[in-house]
Amino acid sequence: MSKWKVLILGFFILLGYQLVKPSEIVAAHSGRVLLVEGFPKVKLFQILWWYDNKEVFNDKLSLADNDRSYDFVVHNFGNGYKVYTHQDSDLLCFYEMKEKSNCIVKEPLFIVKAYGENKIKFISY
Repeated sequence: MSKWKVLILGFFILLGYQLVKPSEIVAAHSGRVLLVEGFPKVKLFQILWWYDNKEVFNDKLSLADNDRSYDFVVHNFGNGYKVYTHQDSDLLCFYEMKEKSNCIVKEPLFIVKAYGENKIKFISY
């Protein structure tokens, strides 16, 4: 098999994997932050993921139907929650949690900003 055929085959395998790979919403926090695992890497698939899960976001983030303007950030859940120490300046902490392990490493993946009538802006990292 030639190098080009292998490369094209690999591309389609990766594309297929992105289409069927499950993404899990691990948690939703105040400040409109979603923590996810298995988030798509390609912006097109990130946008499709948002449209497929829009109702879940409305429930988890308490977005009312009349909320015309909102934004939220999708962060990678990574290795889970960590305990804050003064040496960890790159942590995002959720103080509404009672546990000591209430921080994650900041790794924004995707931002959704909605404003006005059906105007949505997607920012991908």
